[in-house]
Amino acid sequence: MRFAVQPRRQRAAMLLIVVTAVLLQALTAAAWLWQRRQRQIAEARITQQRAELARMGRFALAGELSASIAHEVAQPLGAILSNADAAGMLLADRPRTSELDSILTDIRRDALRANQVVQRLRALLQKHTPTRGPLDLKAIFDETLELLRPEARRRQITLESRLAATHALIMGDHVQMQQVLLNLAINAMDAMEHTPPARRTLFLRLALATKLTGEGCELTVADRGHGIPDEASERLFDPLYTTKPHGMGLGLAIVRNIVLAHGGFVSAANREGGGSVFTVWLPALPGQSTARALRELENAEEKTTFKARPATQGGHP
Repeated sequence: MRFAVQPRRQRAAMLLIVVTAVLLQALTAAAWLWQRRQRQIAEARITQQRAELARMGRFALAGELSASIAHEVAQPLGAILSNADAAGMLLADRPRTSELDSILTDIRRDALRANQVVQRLRALLQKHTPTRGPLDLKAIFDETLELLRPEARRRQITLESRLAATHALIMGDHVQMQQVLLNLAINAMDAMEHTPPARRTLFLRLALATKLTGEGCELTVADRGHGIPDEASERLFDPLYTTKPHGMGLGLAIVRNIVLAHGGFVSAANREGGGSVFTVWLPALPGQSTARALRELENAEEKTTFKARPATQGGHP
């Protein structure tokens, strides 16, 4: 009997040794895998930090470029305004037509708008605080459509729009919001350069949309162009990155920066049937009734909207 117990003890001891060895190997493998995972996390963090530093560097460069552009463009814009005023004064004592008055007014208005765009772009990239107030995106939507119609006709593009909201109120900067819609629309037009004219359709939509973050307003710009290449999807909104032969890579980066500064987000995707669709979501005006918001909007517009002076008066507003 004593001899039968001893082999069992030996087998138990051997089993214990084997189990211990397996556990040690498992622990060693787990420790190795944990260390490897930690290295991967650290490397990913370093890569992300480098990418962020590179992005910040590109934005700094873009800020310097915009400051240079603003300086160079300011003088000819000032000259255009001065010449428009001078033309008005020279024609003051002569018979004038409503068409001529309209042309001079348009020159001054567009020159001032161009100057505002340049200055807001410079402020945006240099992280200055934009001027914000109650805005009705419907008004900006309608204004932008009017600006786009001549260019759409020139490029043989059918312009379609859908307004699914009577009012779409946000807190924002008028010039910057118009720049977002214009940048996306012009980008969509460029994407359809090689699309047959019969298929060139630019679709713009404004609607109210509820997300997990709350109530908001949604702008959609869709085209029938070449779509978004897979290799570009991750870098589409990076500054100085472009898929266009002669692009600067600033348009979509500016859109993203403006939208983020307004507490929203922008996304892009390929469209079924060809083309791409860009969606901008912005938080709706918080804590106010529609009637009160509209009253504040009207008061803000009375203070901030540019009203062109008659060309004969001279000077700049």
